[in-house]
Amino acid sequence: MFEVPTIDSTKRSVVNFKKLRYQYMNHMYERNRYNKNGQGLPTPVSSENEMNASEDEVSHKRVRKRWRRIVGESVSSDEEEEEEEEDEQEQEGDEEKKYFSRYDKPEDSFERWASNTKHRKSINRKMMSYKKYNKLTKYSRKKIQVPLIRSNRKLQENFLSVIDGYELIDDNINLKENFTMVNVKLLTDLMYESIFKENWKIAYRCFTLLIRLPKTSIRKIWNLGSMIIENLEGINKTIEFLKLFNNIHSRYKKKIFNQTVNYREAPVFNDGSRNKTPIYIKTLLWKEITTTSTSSRTSSNYNELIEYLSELTLIPPFMEDSEIWYIYGIVHLQRANELSMNLEHYIDNSSSSKDIANNEVVQNIKLAQKFLKKAKELSKIEVPERQITLMIKNIEGRMIH
Repeated sequence: MFEVPTIDSTKRSVVNFKKLRYQYMNHMYERNRYNKNGQGLPTPVSSENEMNASEDEVSHKRVRKRWRRIVGESVSSDEEEEEEEEDEQEQEGDEEKKYFSRYDKPEDSFERWASNTKHRKSINRKMMSYKKYNKLTKYSRKKIQVPLIRSNRKLQENFLSVIDGYELIDDNINLKENFTMVNVKLLTDLMYESIFKENWKIAYRCFTLLIRLPKTSIRKIWNLGSMIIENLEGINKTIEFLKLFNNIHSRYKKKIFNQTVNYREAPVFNDGSRNKTPIYIKTLLWKEITTTSTSSRTSSNYNELIEYLSELTLIPPFMEDSEIWYIYGIVHLQRANELSMNLEHYIDNSSSSKDIANNEVVQNIKLAQKFLKKAKELSKIEVPERQITLMIKNIEGRMIH
């Protein structure tokens, strides 16, 4: 009934469909580029070069054809074989890499917002007419006919449907009906029904069983798990959930993936990779420090959150992630703000207790400044320095002198 949270397996039909799709788009791009380059008027120099090149090719083909008539088909020229091999290599090239080589890599522009007005780019407003688009698609359809004939009937129908603008809906019919998949389907349906009925205890049990089954992608259901734990009573919502995810054993944890190999199953990276932090950790940390009010958060909650962040920043990839250090600094700043608001209770007390309270506030301010500076040094992150300095001045104004 519902989407099964399994690992996406790359079948042979999926690989062939992807190859046809990128071939089609590359042919359209090359044809469009050829039309743009050929729009200029011919010059004497360019036309002379074209004529010389074409005459040389024609004479070379004529001589080769004459020798083949005299000697016969037993003699095969090496040049023809080399040309055929080069054509085959060009056809067998990775069309996906050829397509994405024309665009920026996603990791180079991941979550980078152009906030500076000097770095803004104008919108590309060049429009393509419907007549020109029809010509490009007609050319691409002709070029794709040969590999399309070699494909099976289902692949041909799916590919032609996508070209015509239809969307293919992937259902769960093609999943293997083994013992594990039957359990995954039943647990998924039961978890969704329990969420709709707000039966959070049963939904929590289904979720904990699902994430322990093999070939289950946590990335597809971790948002449901955070909603379940948020509505479940008697559990520390964020920290326990993060510890639960980090303690789950993943068979991809110690495996090194080679980017040149086309694996049949996509890597899950439940624990993140060597360079990338799991996105659910950042999301849950931001949710903890933004949605939870400072008045409702106790000192033990602050200590637990700070202790967890201090453990994270000791291991890669968290120790090299500027966003984790930024969150770490913000938590210390919130802690200093809360302590400064409670300094009024120490006015009538002894001088030693006042000094201890003031020192604790100063220590949190220094740690916040240190971690925010480190976040800025790691990856040129834009820290709202004006708001932070105003907040620190307000905190220092509440301190007892």
